[in-house]
Amino acid sequence: MTVDWMLRGGAVAKTTETTQAYQLLANALQSRLKSEKDEVPHTDDIVTALQSLAAAQKTFKGLDGAAHEAYQRTQQQQKIDSVSGRARRSAARLGATADGLAACELCDRALHLYDTERFQLLRNTTIHSQGIPMRILVLYEPNYNGGSGVDHGGLNEDTIPPQRRSKGRITIVIVEAKPMSLHKCIRILDKEPIHVRTTKDLTNEVASVQPILYKCAAQVLTTIEPYLRAHNNQTAIHFVGHSLTGSIAGISAAILHGSLPMPKDKKGKRDKTRVDTNNSTITETNSTNSTTPLQGLGAGRSSAVLLGAPPPFSANVDSMFMVSLLYGDDILGRMSHKSLDRLLQRTRRAMKSKGLVLKQMNWMRDTVSLATSNIMSHAYGSEGEEERLAFPGRAFLIRPRRLGNVCSMHEIGLQLKGGREALRAAILWQLHDVLLTKSLWKHHELNSYIHGLDRVQLRGVNEDDDDEDE
Repeated sequence: MTVDWMLRGGAVAKTTETTQAYQLLANALQSRLKSEKDEVPHTDDIVTALQSLAAAQKTFKGLDGAAHEAYQRTQQQQKIDSVSGRARRSAARLGATADGLAACELCDRALHLYDTERFQLLRNTTIHSQGIPMRILVLYEPNYNGGSGVDHGGLNEDTIPPQRRSKGRITIVIVEAKPMSLHKCIRILDKEPIHVRTTKDLTNEVASVQPILYKCAAQVLTTIEPYLRAHNNQTAIHFVGHSLTGSIAGISAAILHGSLPMPKDKKGKRDKTRVDTNNSTITETNSTNSTTPLQGLGAGRSSAVLLGAPPPFSANVDSMFMVSLLYGDDILGRMSHKSLDRLLQRTRRAMKSKGLVLKQMNWMRDTVSLATSNIMSHAYGSEGEEERLAFPGRAFLIRPRRLGNVCSMHEIGLQLKGGREALRAAILWQLHDVLLTKSLWKHHELNSYIHGLDRVQLRGVNEDDDDEDE
């Protein structure tokens, strides 16, 4: 076996892996890319267009990777008290890593085993809602004495004195009972957000929510309602989910907290609707109505950890009691009706570009349009945030790095109202657009989140020396 053969074989394998990822996405987008004459394009043409679009996004990804490596190689080690905010950021990353690994363990064991010494199994059931098969586990932890709501998780979990009185915790684990294809996930997420009325600080606001996942959350809450009411108002309520079920878990927690209203069921009164100045349909829900008693039932006690969850609701919904984690190039974590529309527009333009000159011009145009749209999204800040679906709560991006085979973790959520990190998140990390890479679907897998969290580089935390002693 020659070295030349090995190199060619590795290149072919890498090319095949890349093509398979784009082929998967092309099959999911094919029906949406019909021409004006209702002609469906061939998947090979879509794959070629996606590969050309990936070149523009690879430019920003390469800039971020080069900047990270340059910083790691040239920056001198500084004392932790010499950099403003470093201690807080390190503590936040450490807490999010611990919360994420615990959530991964619960999701991984949901279909198999669970810790019977720690948890009491209250319910193990499978339901189907809006085409999403969900396995729901309701676990009760009687000896839990940690925090709840905003104070849940993080470093606080490891610093609580053992003599503190246990108040118990109900943990609801929601996973897909059957793996869903990318095509089906895109079909579910390709729905325009609906508007609901929320009450915040004695004022009425309009918020957006993903309609399909919103209805699923209502069915989840109806299923677990008896167990929520069977415990006192001191018991913590914690939701965990991955992928679409992660978004459902987040919406469920928001309803229990009181941030979102409970959707009306078919037997209830018909929702009142009106049209606002932008011709958007608004669903008016009375939060004090006796037909929606679950709204606010877990106020101050609800929390959630979401893994690779698509943006479920707008940024003006109170959700700081949640932790959202996004790994690498995860496609569903960036997927919304708006980001999908932008991807379709870019793909149509790329498919019309024939010839080397036109392809080069389209590459330049696509690169500029990506940067411009992301800069505008960053510049608008909170303006129009009720229209845009966003990462809920305290959100973190886990970026795999070639240098040292580690992962870096960055805050990307609602806590970033501006500054360098927010601009970096909008442009270099392309959080508002579907990221086209060979890993777009692989990075969405639960195993990728487990491996990524296990390799997060935490400053100020000594590495485990167990391997050196062996």
